[in-house]
Amino acid sequence: MESSARLRRFIIHFVAVAALAARLAADPADPTVGEWKTFGNGPSHTGFYPTNIGTAPITPGWSKSLGLAINQVAVSGNQIFLTTNVYFGNTTYAASLSTADGSEIWRYPLPQAYSVNPPTYDSGRVLFQRCDHASDTYLYALNSKTGGLLWAAPHDAQWEQYQAPTVFGDGVWVNGGYYGGMYGFDLATGAQRFYQPLPQEDGWTPSYYGGVIYSCVSGIFKAFDPRTGSELWTRNLRLPNSSWYSAGVLAIMNNRAFVIGDGSLVAVDLVNRVVLWRVNGAFTGTPATDGDVVYALVGNTVSAYSADAGKTLGAYTASGNLFGQPLILNDAVMAANGTNTFVFDKATFALRTTLATGGALSYTKGILYTATADSSGTLATYVVQLSEPEPAPTPTPSPTATPTVTPSPTLTPTPTATPTSTPTPTASPSPTAKPTPTPGPNPSEPLWVDAKVANSIAYFIFASSAPHLERFDMQANTWLPTITLSGAPTSFAVDSDAIYVSFGRRTARLNLDGTNETALANTVADVTASLVSGDYLYLLYSGTQVSSINKSTGAVKDAKNFFYSMTGLSIAPTKNKIFGRDTGVSP
Repeated sequence: MESSARLRRFIIHFVAVAALAARLAADPADPTVGEWKTFGNGPSHTGFYPTNIGTAPITPGWSKSLGLAINQVAVSGNQIFLTTNVYFGNTTYAASLSTADGSEIWRYPLPQAYSVNPPTYDSGRVLFQRCDHASDTYLYALNSKTGGLLWAAPHDAQWEQYQAPTVFGDGVWVNGGYYGGMYGFDLATGAQRFYQPLPQEDGWTPSYYGGVIYSCVSGIFKAFDPRTGSELWTRNLRLPNSSWYSAGVLAIMNNRAFVIGDGSLVAVDLVNRVVLWRVNGAFTGTPATDGDVVYALVGNTVSAYSADAGKTLGAYTASGNLFGQPLILNDAVMAANGTNTFVFDKATFALRTTLATGGALSYTKGILYTATADSSGTLATYVVQLSEPEPAPTPTPSPTATPTVTPSPTLTPTPTATPTSTPTPTASPSPTAKPTPTPGPNPSEPLWVDAKVANSIAYFIFASSAPHLERFDMQANTWLPTITLSGAPTSFAVDSDAIYVSFGRRTARLNLDGTNETALANTVADVTASLVSGDYLYLLYSGTQVSSINKSTGAVKDAKNFFYSMTGLSIAPTKNKIFGRDTGVSP
């Protein structure tokens, strides 16, 4: 009887393991060619780009100094996507450059922040986190073609640095949390799916492989359901008396996950859920793998180990200590420090060439990109004369989802409500004009949100159950037709050209008669004050942040973050100044 029970348990275990192996193999998220979308060339962060470059010379291409520290770049089609990262810097932005010559395609200015992490490109979106403590940290999604804000998802954080967001299918996963953790978001809308508490560590990002999300923080390896964040299984990788108090990015391929921590390189078997092997050494950075071999940095070398058993295969030796993650091709190994990039022959371990710039490496379509995190912010390119053709550039699609934004954050790690898009119908004037009012408020009419005067017309905007805008011609002493609004307004401005209305985080332009509503911009929080002068519209949101946008195109010109919240904004065009009352101190 007991032997029969043991047999049943064995069969159940065998079937479960076989099912898991089939699931992992069916959706491996293997690295691709034609693009470099994110850190490690994909959501499994292998650092592997499967192509041959041969032995032809690697020659310098164009180089561009941005004068600000920059993160590793993402590349898709004919566009490069980058973010600057100056701690507490006043000049911070995301941008797209042309792969042909480095010319700027668009720029999205960001308010001052503690850190901005590297970008990830996926499905017409550029995603990155801007971290500035709990009440001012967001995961951004920009339109890759225009740089316009699609959505900004708030989440908790302290003063931290993160790696690039992990994206696969319809999900986005990032490091975050006031005391550490991981978030899952919907790629199309930015709606928060889950928050999973984890120890508080900097510099990592989750890894996706085979329908599962993985992390390794402080030596605890965990697997999660990618939609709910529920924990599937866990393994403690720490040794007795361990000093593993850090987080590593997992490189995953062929059902094996590799991570560096606590003076060791560790391999985990994802099917049997056990430590496969461990190699001790002074390892740094993130490992890389092509499936057969694992590559890890030790001082000035890239050490190579067999992926199945951890057997030492050899080392690639550079002239200075290396950092980051090695970049692996079919026939070459690349690694860098702050000043140089070293290219090795993969088979012989010999140094092929030393390039004149270093930094974070990205590679696609015969072009190597090096991005430096020093004050020069140099993005340099190197042209590889390929021994075999690569795929044609992948077209960069536009996002198909309606741009939305998530609600304002709370300091408790609970999922935010799913955001909904606000329809944008064309406003139509009322068929009848109002009579001249008698003095005093009308008790049947709600109080207005704000009032403005322009072109001898007084504007009164209402956020009632039927949002609308009333206009009074002060010269003719008569009411003009009512303008029906498409949503509840939070702020507005008027000039001689148009009416500009903010509906929470969405700002639109209307003709002076209320027709032809046109979307201009999204902001990360509700707009509470609007001013217009010359070619620009100035929007106050989050109480402390002001963005200037082109009033015709919606392109963001600049963004600033102020220490105190402001209210009662007004503008003096002749002085080129904006005035406001500081709510944090006495007037």
